[in-house]
Amino acid sequence: RAQVASNTLSAAEQHGRVFAVVYDISGTDPAHWMARVMDDWKHLVDDLQLTDNTRYLRERGLPLVGVWGLGFTDRPGTAQEAAELLDFFHDNPEPRYRASVLGGVPTHWRTRTGDAKSDPAWNSYYGGLDVLSPWTVGRYQTPAQADQHRYQVQQPDMTWTSSRGIRYLPVIFPGFSWANLTGDAATFNLIPRQGGRFYWRQVYNAVDMGA
Repeated sequence: RAQVASNTLSAAEQHGRVFAVVYDISGTDPAHWMARVMDDWKHLVDDLQLTDNTRYLRERGLPLVGVWGLGFTDRPGTAQEAAELLDFFHDNPEPRYRASVLGGVPTHWRTRTGDAKSDPAWNSYYGGLDVLSPWTVGRYQTPAQADQHRYQVQQPDMTWTSSRGIRYLPVIFPGFSWANLTGDAATFNLIPRQGGRFYWRQVYNAVDMGA
């Protein structure tokens, strides 16, 4: 993994791109996920010195780090642990570990329904993020459904985040298929790409909303 990070850094330097680290907590031991994130971040900062490089993406003057999966009903982490992780990145007594945080959150994080944990304490975590990015892959399957999702979910999301100074980053996807992973031909083209029209509509909606 350190070699992958090194390769990414070299490629970013060569091609004038930026990059950032995102931690996906899916499947992690509930008792140790937070310590593992914190320890690895210290490793990246101290040993690999990734965040010292000008190619590492920054937000609000700090390196950006993503944490994906907090708040989902089927992922580890409590609201209290999520708040502690935010404190680690935002208010760490060692300034070199401080970072802006992108949260990969459930589709229905704001209403705390469906794929999201229902505890109201999660609002504190969501409200403390610097960038909030709800997961939407598979939540709609056509351009018309993408439009419906925009007006029913995303725009109210943006009203909530904008009032708190949080950047809203929609997830968009070109279509979907399980076939490459499972070999099941029946799942091929499960969500059709429609020649790029499905993807394009999501991009249009995100830009038009001001995300």
